[in-house]
Amino acid sequence: GAAKTLLLTDTGGDTGFVTAANRAGLFVHAWTFRDDAVTGRFTSAEAELERYLATGIDGFFTDFPETGVRARDRFVARKKTLD
Repeated sequence: GAAKTLLLTDTGGDTGFVTAANRAGLFVHAWTFRDDAVTGRFTSAEAELERYLATGIDGFFTDFPETGVRARDRFVARKKTLD
């Protein structure tokens, strides 16, 4: 598991952590996503999770599974329309 602070820059850009870990044969599960602790640059917990999913994480830890499922499903549906 990787702290989510390692995955995005302060401005929301991708740090390359996930790509580097995947190249080394590692999976990345980010932690911990919480509805009541959304960082300032995101408008919602779902928006935050979707941004991290876009980095290519393999999974995530959350204390709010309903939010995690909604964010994952919305991310997957949006990705399918782009493919």
